[in-house]
Amino acid sequence: MHTLEKVEASEQDTVQATISIKALMVAWLSIPMFYIIPYLFVYIPRYLKMKISGEIEQALQEAINIGQKASVVDVVKQDIFGSISPIFMGIVEFFIGLLFFAWLCWAVGYTIKHFKYKLFYDQKELFGKAGNKEIRIPLEKIDNIFIEDSIWGKLLNYGTITVTSSLGSISVKNVSGARKFIEQLANVSIKKEK
Repeated sequence: MHTLEKVEASEQDTVQATISIKALMVAWLSIPMFYIIPYLFVYIPRYLKMKISGEIEQALQEAINIGQKASVVDVVKQDIFGSISPIFMGIVEFFIGLLFFAWLCWAVGYTIKHFKYKLFYDQKELFGKAGNKEIRIPLEKIDNIFIEDSIWGKLLNYGTITVTSSLGSISVKNVSGARKFIEQLANVSIKKEK
């Protein structure tokens, strides 16, 4: 009974950083946006213009008359990229597919790595884990605590917290509410030094 109360008390004293899911959303949406933006600003407006003017139906009818299979997408692509060689377009589409595959591999790896980040402290020490690196630093031994955040990090309130000490240093990425976390940690660390 006495040990249970100690465990509960120590759990209440532990402050853990939350790893940001928003950072994962940015990673997963970064490259698909390069596919969506051309559709929003090039393909869809051109499609609407051709649909209103009747050019799509006319081009589809011409394709049927000469015995070719054509879709609305083919007609709009032909209108946008008409003078570009099909071989060149095939090469471009291959590299776009390769880029998408590379991004997908990176995003999966980034997600797996993301869940290996941990950062928390209690009244005595800070514990950090970034990938395979783990460190425990007594609060009075902490030299510097600082934050790095990207444009997305500033907008979505996450960042990379780096803690340095004579025992070593660690950088934990994608900490949600990173500024508030380091302010609390700094306050506890300063009180501990006094």
